[in-house]
Amino acid sequence: MINTENFIQEYKDDNFDVSLYNEKEHLLAKYKDQLDIESEEEIDEVNVSTCKVKWDFALECRSWGVKSFTCYATEVVLSLLVEIVVENTEAHWKTKEVEIEMDISDFKLDTEVSPDFTGSFSVDNIEIDFGQRDIIVNINR
Repeated sequence: MINTENFIQEYKDDNFDVSLYNEKEHLLAKYKDQLDIESEEEIDEVNVSTCKVKWDFALECRSWGVKSFTCYATEVVLSLLVEIVVENTEAHWKTKEVEIEMDISDFKLDTEVSPDFTGSFSVDNIEIDFGQRDIIVNINR
């Protein structure tokens, strides 16, 4: 018998490491209308506002006890704060900020905590590659 529980961790701390790759191209291709970006404007910076990781924790039980367990991320929900340069002249630099929730539910997600570790584990960092459509949740053991 396998028992599964799920839980959500939310990260908002600036010290939490989420690495983004090819994010500007993806934002322009998929979210240009939501960003309300004009042709002469450009994306200056992209920062993570919040990152939520949904986890499944599964126990494989037998009559004699717990045979194995595993824990793996099932979904990553990401909100980004996008800084857009509206005006860039020698005398004036004007930006606007737009917060956007990304739909990355169709990205390939790679993570698993195997039963061969002892003690606890935590997320070390998360890598999101918008070009390859990959998410890697790296674990500290």
